[in-house]
Amino acid sequence: MVYHHQLMDQKRLLVLVDNGVSQVVTAPVIKAQIGGGQVQISGAMTPQQANDTSLLLRSGSLAAPMNIIEERTVGPSLGEENIHKGFHSVLWGFVAITLFMIIYYQVFGVISVVSLAVNLLLLIAILSMLQATLTLPGIAAIALALGMAIDSNVLINERIREELRNGRKVHQAIESGYEHAWATIIDSNVTTLIAGLALLAFGSGPVKGFAVVHCIGILTSMFSAVLVSRGIVGFLYANRRVNKLHI
Repeated sequence: MVYHHQLMDQKRLLVLVDNGVSQVVTAPVIKAQIGGGQVQISGAMTPQQANDTSLLLRSGSLAAPMNIIEERTVGPSLGEENIHKGFHSVLWGFVAITLFMIIYYQVFGVISVVSLAVNLLLLIAILSMLQATLTLPGIAAIALALGMAIDSNVLINERIREELRNGRKVHQAIESGYEHAWATIIDSNVTTLIAGLALLAFGSGPVKGFAVVHCIGILTSMFSAVLVSRGIVGFLYANRRVNKLHI
């Protein structure tokens, strides 16, 4: 239902449009200048008709023609720029970690990078399944999860190096390295997980969003750092006679 005024022959027509049918309700004559935003309509009307006309006049804004002189669209450019910078920081952080691990640990650095990529894919997949909204604190939590995941791989690689320096054979060093590093990884990640759960329980808004991604990232990093990398190492070295590791 739409109401509008139409000026014609010094008469102001109140037109009611209902289901495509126009009906003139009243056609008062303009006798004087309308000042102060108030006007009085006189005529032969019953109290009920006067009340109905008053309700129609108060029932919403009246349609009026509009000429568009200039039109601008204002978008969330600042938020979009921050999101792009957040993704770029995660990307370049991943590239920097990749270069360091490959140069420092050689073949085992490549294995660590593959497990790190699996960790990132798992984290994003779980967030997609939960239909979580990725905010700037969430992106920061992803960057933190990458750092924690590669830290677990560093512990494993250094433990294998230590076993090799102690005179262990290659397969024994790999087995012992993963076995001893697992306890350290569990201890470090569980304490961090407790802090993340505290943020999730007592935080709100961006803090809770950071905590959700942080906790999921800890779980996926533990899975990828140990199971994924150990599976790749087992696939490469389990049935081979190896006298030297490129680590």
